Amino acid sequence: LDNWKPALFKIWVSFLSSDDKLYSKKNYTFVEPEIATEDDILLAHTKEHFDRISSKSPHLFTLSLLAAGGAIKASELAMEGKCTFALIRPPGHHASRHSCWGFYCFNNIAIAVKKLLNEGKIKNA
Repeated sequence: LDNWKPALFKIWVSFLSSDDKLYSKKNYTFVEPEIATEDDILLAHTKEHFDRISSKSPHLFTLSLLAAGGAIKASELAMEGKCTFALIRPPGHHASRHSCWGFYCFNNIAIAVKKLLNEGKIKNA
């Protein structure tokens, strides 16, 4: 994963890995997510959208699946009562069910929330 980290991500990791007492590594744990599945993505997006994104750039597609997986993982940890912060790129806030703008391929939050709904972990959002 090291070669997938853009400059901003590296800055965040460096900052959070510092010896500063407030942001010390002792206060949190880095968790690597699993890549979201096609079924996960289809909770919030159409099959056509998924296929279009998968055919563009293999690198961007993999990063987008990893970002969605990060949102899912953060939501699962939050449901366990753990404080979470998902440092994921691309964030996905410019993605709708059928399309996206820029590099924001999948709406990560929508996917995570719909997964929680489908699993009965929440009743509404």
